Amino acid sequence: MNHEGPASEMVTGMGEAIEHAYNLKGELVGPRNPDGPTTVGAHFSNTDADGNYVAAAPISNGADWFMQSLCSAHLEEKHQWGPGIGFEDDIFLTNEEWMTYEADVEAFVGLSAHAIDLSTKTDYALGSVTNGGFEKIVEVNPLHKDYVIIAISGYNGSFGDYDKVIEKRNNLYTRGDGNPYVKPQNIVPARIYIGKKGKMEDGTYHCLFSFLQKNLSLTQTQKIIKHLHMLVLKRF
Repeated sequence: MNHEGPASEMVTGMGEAIEHAYNLKGELVGPRNPDGPTTVGAHFSNTDADGNYVAAAPISNGADWFMQSLCSAHLEEKHQWGPGIGFEDDIFLTNEEWMTYEADVEAFVGLSAHAIDLSTKTDYALGSVTNGGFEKIVEVNPLHKDYVIIAISGYNGSFGDYDKVIEKRNNLYTRGDGNPYVKPQNIVPARIYIGKKGKMEDGTYHCLFSFLQKNLSLTQTQKIIKHLHMLVLKRF
């Protein structure tokens, strides 16, 4: 904040930050099937859990998928809180804030956060902090070498007019109090994610997705998509 020269002196380079991307299943994101569900390599922010494209916006530039509103996109540096404290790599951390789906959509996965490995230009979708879309996501000092903490701010808007999503949920599930599910307001409250570096969600070590495992213990994202057939948001 004390720099007295022009901003151009701060720029050391530029270019594409993402050349490869992995989805919530841990699959390399690939071409979209224009005639039905994309069963392997779907970008789930645009689809339902089966890979059906349900985003309202048409893609006119030849791309298969799109991301938008990467709010709070910023760099989290390795061990920025002290020796061994914080992420084990430089990570560009961001999130997809919002998406418009088809008016008659019955189900969609939702919007995940993303961690980009700058050394390999690889993006990893993160489902373990839920898929509600966020306004801000930032690392917090954990004061401990074994853990990482991420603060996620809520996106406190209404659910929208996706009435068939609510209808489908009521057909599949029953609330504990016997009342039907209704369209929620203020759908993503603020939350804190705490991960233990190097561990799977069951506490074991695993070589799969070593970048996410050693930094955030976020390998559990692959489990979420297996059981997600419509948007589910939980309060922590």
